[in-house]
Amino acid sequence: MSARFVPAGDDETGCFFAYSVPRRVGKAVVRNRCRRRLRAIAADVASGLLEGSYLVSVESGAIDMDFGELSGHVKAALAQSCSVAR
Repeated sequence: MSARFVPAGDDETGCFFAYSVPRRVGKAVVRNRCRRRLRAIAADVASGLLEGSYLVSVESGAIDMDFGELSGHVKAALAQSCSVAR
């Protein structure tokens, strides 16, 4: 799991998220379920993040994680991406 961060420009406000869920994760139904889970996590943590754009990338193991475990990994990846970008 990884996340990339691009700080907001002068005319941008808020957090924008994109998700990379490759085909090796599973069929379309599985990938869409994974994206829905990622969206729920992003909505939960967006208020505590720096303004900018985020790309959250997952691998095939993400679908086997329960929501709490996935949330922990995503939060850690987002925190690391923000600290690297500073």
